[in-house]
Amino acid sequence: MARLLGCSPKGVYARVSRGQSPGAFRVGRPLRFRGSELLPFIAPQCLHPRARGFHARTIELFRSA
Repeated sequence: MARLLGCSPKGVYARVSRGQSPGAFRVGRPLRFRGSELLPFIAPQCLHPRARGFHARTIELFRSA
């Protein structure tokens, strides 16, 4: 998740605590994300012309699921 959002793992937790990452929820202690809510948030970033191949492939995986 940190790689998708372009931050460190600690940064992911910070974003969630500030309410900046949609689709985050906890099942007990682990942090989970709903793909249906997260995809519209990260898609514009991943489809940017400077986006690397990893992000484009990830978007395709989310869309096919």
